[in-house]
Amino acid sequence: MASVQKQQARTGLDWQRIKDIFAGAVILKPENRSQFIYQQCSGDKKIVNEVESLLSSYDDAALFLESPAVYQVADEVVEDSLELEQGKFLKHYKIIRKIGEGGMGSVYLAQDKKLDRQVAIKILNCPFDKDKSNLRRFLREAKTASGLNHPHIMVVHEVGTFEDINYIVCEYIEGETLGLYVKKHNPLLPEIIDICIQINNAMAAAHQIGITHRDIKPDNIMVRSDKFIKILDFGLAKLTQKRKNEIDLDAQTQDILSTQKGLILGTVSYMSPEQARGKEIDSRTDIWSFGVILFQLLTGKLPFSGETMSDTLVGILKDEPPPLSKFTDNVPAGLEQIVRKCLQKNPNQRYQTADNLVNDLKEIRHQLLLSSSNESFRQFSDNSSINDAETDYNITAVTAARSGYFFNSFSNFISNKFNDVKTYSNTLLLILLAVTALIFISYFGFSYISPISTPSNKFQNMKFSSLTNDELATPLASISPDGHFVAYVVQKQGKQSLRIRQISGSGVSEITSPADNRFTNVTFSSDSNDIYYTIVKPDNLSAVYKISVLGGDSRLIIEDIKSELLSISPDSKYIALVKDQTTLIITDLKKGTYEVSSKASDGEIWETIAWHPDGKSVVGSLHSLESENSYLVNVSLKTGSKNKIQSPPLKNIYQLAWLADGSGLIFNGQDAQQQFLQIWYLSMLDGKFKRITNDLNNYIGVSLTADNKSLVTIKAEKAVNLWIAGNKYKKPGQKITLTKGENEGILGISQSTVGKIIYTVNTNKADIWSVNKDGSDIRQLTDDPYPNLSPKVTPDGRQIVFLSDRNGNRDIWKMNIDGTSPIQLTDTHELEAFPSLTPDGKWIIYQLVDASLRSTIWKLNIKGGDPIQLTKTDTSRPVVSPDNKFFSCFYGKGDKENPYKLAVYSIEGGKPLKIFDFPLLVRSRFFRWSVDGKAIIYIDKRSDADNLWSQPLDGQPPEQITFFDSADIINFDVSNDGKEFVLSRGEQFYDVIMISNFK
Repeated sequence: MASVQKQQARTGLDWQRIKDIFAGAVILKPENRSQFIYQQCSGDKKIVNEVESLLSSYDDAALFLESPAVYQVADEVVEDSLELEQGKFLKHYKIIRKIGEGGMGSVYLAQDKKLDRQVAIKILNCPFDKDKSNLRRFLREAKTASGLNHPHIMVVHEVGTFEDINYIVCEYIEGETLGLYVKKHNPLLPEIIDICIQINNAMAAAHQIGITHRDIKPDNIMVRSDKFIKILDFGLAKLTQKRKNEIDLDAQTQDILSTQKGLILGTVSYMSPEQARGKEIDSRTDIWSFGVILFQLLTGKLPFSGETMSDTLVGILKDEPPPLSKFTDNVPAGLEQIVRKCLQKNPNQRYQTADNLVNDLKEIRHQLLLSSSNESFRQFSDNSSINDAETDYNITAVTAARSGYFFNSFSNFISNKFNDVKTYSNTLLLILLAVTALIFISYFGFSYISPISTPSNKFQNMKFSSLTNDELATPLASISPDGHFVAYVVQKQGKQSLRIRQISGSGVSEITSPADNRFTNVTFSSDSNDIYYTIVKPDNLSAVYKISVLGGDSRLIIEDIKSELLSISPDSKYIALVKDQTTLIITDLKKGTYEVSSKASDGEIWETIAWHPDGKSVVGSLHSLESENSYLVNVSLKTGSKNKIQSPPLKNIYQLAWLADGSGLIFNGQDAQQQFLQIWYLSMLDGKFKRITNDLNNYIGVSLTADNKSLVTIKAEKAVNLWIAGNKYKKPGQKITLTKGENEGILGISQSTVGKIIYTVNTNKADIWSVNKDGSDIRQLTDDPYPNLSPKVTPDGRQIVFLSDRNGNRDIWKMNIDGTSPIQLTDTHELEAFPSLTPDGKWIIYQLVDASLRSTIWKLNIKGGDPIQLTKTDTSRPVVSPDNKFFSCFYGKGDKENPYKLAVYSIEGGKPLKIFDFPLLVRSRFFRWSVDGKAIIYIDKRSDADNLWSQPLDGQPPEQITFFDSADIINFDVSNDGKEFVLSRGEQFYDVIMISNFK
């Protein structure tokens, strides 16, 4: 009764009285009902309206009259509510303040004192022994939410009981609800489409493991300050099918959310017809709810509404949604079809999966891009009725190009900062260490954008056009100054070549033969007649060539340099290039002499350079390895002196392009909080800094036409998951994680002796997670503002050694296997990397790079103490042998005189015991010992697919271990018995696009 009274107080209606009056009226003849209702309601118009609405829907016998279950449970919660005091502790969580009421109880903001992070704690206020259904529902919510692992879904950290208080600890999300965001920011149509894509990606991840949200609505969707969405509150979710290895709950618990008749779950306006009728539901009910949100985002109105809740339910059950054109114009016809398909009364006629819905939304986005329909559509009403909303941007693909995940192009920002391992320069390795967490740019993929400033209106009429349709394309392209050609690099069977396409036509020509070289730069001469390009040869030395756009023989310009950055002067007489990432030099092309040089300061490296249009200076970006920030400088051609250009701090800057009149710079950049590489504009006149693109993609490279009307860039997407593969006599590879956009294991992966896999997840930064080998029990172990990477599980399976930037520098830490009790083991201003554990668990062997960019191997007792230096020559990436006697590592500088080799050292250090020349092995990104200690396992790409190979140390030919026919292996680890391999495996997709009208 208390619940009914509270419900009455909350709504102002006596629902029990409404039901009684309805029960009396329904048995009367229609002509006698009005008088009866008026008498029973005593003239109360609200009650009259509710009863009449219910009578009007009486022909649908499945319509129940109970109040929504979400309110019923909330009533029970409120009845015995408890309050947590500010400043008090719940375990190691210090309560900061109450921030809301959830469907199951109160929600508090708290400080996790163990991991030094803010969290949200959800309390079940009703004692469990008072209402067992609440306990079951609480456990169901906790189990459901903790089983989800997706960047767009709120993370559950812990579930427990403390002093009779039952709680769930979740990530604390700062931002605005979807409705509030839409009302405040009025996003453009392409932004709305991207919002919807994010929502459906999250739903698809949940649906794939049998979870239905059941309450998708704007209030349950948050837009963070970095314009990234999170879906909240899976408290109404139910498992539509059992997950792998799930322990059955009791039958009552299984039924509590699915078969209890009479309960209408969810918020009325977003309910599906089957949900409103109290029937069995599945993931298609979420698709209906999304359809309501999409209708609302496009029109500012709900598709089904009425003066009363009952009117709304009748509309959901009987009416067809009005056409979008009634409320707005300029909406593509395809969107009308999507809305109608989502809002089909019969679930069998809706989209059957959220993935299919995402595909159609992406097609709409693509059409918008190509038709330049990037302007705001006009609603005939405002968005005042929207309770919630989210944002993203406006862009789409162009080449549908897919190729091997990292092509090791230093010019490719991703390869430059992370996957330089294939070239194995110590300097490049340093870059990897210094900026790894900043960059996981390719996909990083799910990541976050926090704009320094919003784009001005001048960027809102941009047009995006497709330039290529080449599945072999890599992340390297350039447009000719006259706008007639685009040159781009392709890769097939491990060999790269240069292709050129006429923009006004469809013909594509291959102007260099495929070779075992790696392109790092492609740029046109100022007259558009020639192409200059840089390649890195197998010996890791670079050379600059020139070739006519019509093809023919390439002409060598400069050779035997160690440079992957270059810029051609406007008169094509000089080349600016960077040697060893530290020294900018200007070379006279005719004389072949160095004219001037400018050296980076200690602890800094050059990221990119661009010649000023007047030919009198060069602008470049320098990256500080200490602060991990980048800044722009102008270099004088007379003296080589550097003058800093005032601009907001960025984490990384990649590839500059000048406007023809020198009034501004266009470049790829990553700001202090975002994960993605975006395109930016810096005015040299007033110093204003603006974002041109604003989305969840990565844009690699910028190349401008001479009239500044068009630019070419490359959009990069990838999907990397964890796989388990046996050796060639065992089962084939099997994917064990399903989430998209998290780049799982790229920055570290380790198997434990107890069947758990510890790995990194890259969204806006790197964090460490754990999962069972069968894909169950996914848990997040670290969550702080800085990267956590390179995890290694101790042999006893109790602890994890890892790298973290949480104290301002990349140091070695350790923590318990469940993520608790983190302890810092090193504290230096140098860079530690690639920790490896001895099999006895006593020592950590790791790489250290000092301020002079020199890399050596050290060891540290796992209990702490002073580190011990093991090597004095250039060495990197140590891996300990299984017998605890040796470690192997890369040896050498990677130049012509001292190429990379594989060395084996005693575990006590000293001079190398043996040095091996295995060219294929040293080109691998990662390697491990075989369990018998007789071979080294590494990654090799042949026939456009990565596989694991084994190289015997006795010099016998290598042997193939896995037999995948596609995709790339980015990282891997070997089980203790050597029979299984856990792989970080996926594909990279590159799309070349031209953007017009961006000024």
